[in-house]
Amino acid sequence: MGSDPADLRVFTLMYESELTRPVVDPQLAHAQRKGYELIRQAVVEYRGGRQDEDIGVMIATLWSAIYGFALLRSRAMIQPDNEIIDPASEDLADAIVRNAIRLVRDL
Repeated sequence: MGSDPADLRVFTLMYESELTRPVVDPQLAHAQRKGYELIRQAVVEYRGGRQDEDIGVMIATLWSAIYGFALLRSRAMIQPDNEIIDPASEDLADAIVRNAIRLVRDL
């Protein structure tokens, strides 16, 4: 998710709108599933095709880290400071994903 306002609107629509409660709209559910499958595919490829019982935990960990960062960034909850100069930078987003992958690697 970039910092483009259109990306932020799509994120909000997919995960935080009235279309997600009490039941996720079928079209949104399909888009959410595609996002899940992208993460799942990356984890399976990383593990050389192995799909043991820990794979669900790995996928949930990676997805949670990415979603959490996207939520914090979309709500401007990460403020510029000495450690994070530009919360909206793509470099920061890439670093967050790389670190999330490292977390999964250590599971």
